[in-house]
Amino acid sequence: MSGDRKYRVEKDSLTYLLRSADAAEYTRKKNEYDYLNHLSQAALSVPECIAFEKCDEDAKVYTLLSWVEGEEAEKVLPKASYCEQYAYGVQAGSILRKIHENSPKVDTSKNWYDRYFEVIEPRLEAFLKEEISFVGDERILRFIEENKYLLKSRPLCHHHGDYHMGN
Repeated sequence: MSGDRKYRVEKDSLTYLLRSADAAEYTRKKNEYDYLNHLSQAALSVPECIAFEKCDEDAKVYTLLSWVEGEEAEKVLPKASYCEQYAYGVQAGSILRKIHENSPKVDTSKNWYDRYFEVIEPRLEAFLKEEISFVGDERILRFIEENKYLLKSRPLCHHHGDYHMGN
């Protein structure tokens, strides 16, 4: 759903991930690149940042990252036992905690409810617009709607915003 075009690039026996986006995304992509570079410098399990530039007569912006070898979680997890899935989840949660510990301070100018739904509402709208359905999707959407009031008084904290098996 990012809209980026992604390519595996091989040069001089090295492998990279090349991501291309519209130049209108420059500021957001530059912020992502700088943040990823910060996490990489903190020796976290993230790709190494190689380059960030405008290209295609400034119509596009690209991000070049080191390639992370491995199998996609979306393919591995369904084949794993429940115990293995749980262990992977614990490991992923540990990595996410380290990412949050190495993240900039949380912006306290907004409350958690507004901050969360500023991010999630466009994603929910995109999900509904794309008409991608799966078993239980209505139940999940209903759960979010019925329980969003619970975020009204919550303290602020980091939120990955795109935490799923594909990431």
